[in-house]
Amino acid sequence: AIVPHHWLGQLAQREVIGELPSERAQFLRQKLVGQALLAVSDGERVFGYPISAEVLALVYDPTIFPYPPRTIDEILSTRFQEGVLPLALDISSPQALAPLVGSLQGGLIDADGSLVWRPKAVVETLERLRAAWGSSDGWRAFRGSDLESLQVQLYSSGKLASFVAGPWLLQALEEAGRPFAVMPIPGFSGAPGRARALVGYQGRPGARGWRPAPAGGFQRQNQPGHAALARAVECLRVQTGADLRGQLRVPARP
Repeated sequence: AIVPHHWLGQLAQREVIGELPSERAQFLRQKLVGQALLAVSDGERVFGYPISAEVLALVYDPTIFPYPPRTIDEILSTRFQEGVLPLALDISSPQALAPLVGSLQGGLIDADGSLVWRPKAVVETLERLRAAWGSSDGWRAFRGSDLESLQVQLYSSGKLASFVAGPWLLQALEEAGRPFAVMPIPGFSGAPGRARALVGYQGRPGARGWRPAPAGGFQRQNQPGHAALARAVECLRVQTGADLRGQLRVPARP
């Protein structure tokens, strides 16, 4: 089976999967980009084969923006026809917010390699996005069930100028028939850092017959990330009233 890399921790804890033999792990270290192997590893122990990588990007309407928007502020300050939303993204997704939060913080990783989400940066991100989500129609494009389908529908009908999306929506966009362009997610104007999307990996786990992970291995590795995201989600709850505490996921490093 092919699974997202963030499943591996729980699968290893439950002994559903096992560690790759050392000779296979060494072969992967010689052949793969280090970041890809890191996504399926706990320290020096490797628990799967990374197959593919995915990142979120900005989809925008080239008939509205003749050149790629340089900042989020440029998108929000553009004049649109009545009923057209400037931007949409899933604010319940840390992956969608991470590039913007990181641009305000100057980065997402501290000196010891831990994921950093400062509450001040999360609140500032939401404040600077208020022009997009502040109305009732805008809020629906930022939070809700089946959000990706809604965003594609709004975009294809000309009611959405840009949105943050993953490569799995490419086919739906092509079938919609509306012109679109894709670019890296831009940051905020004047921000100290670049907006950098988090990378998600798909991989094939190691077979259960190999050595299982020791209790606490992946759990210890992910605890700092969970704590950082918990603080970020609390900021979201206070700012918008949306309780997202049951939707935490630890993203990969940028």
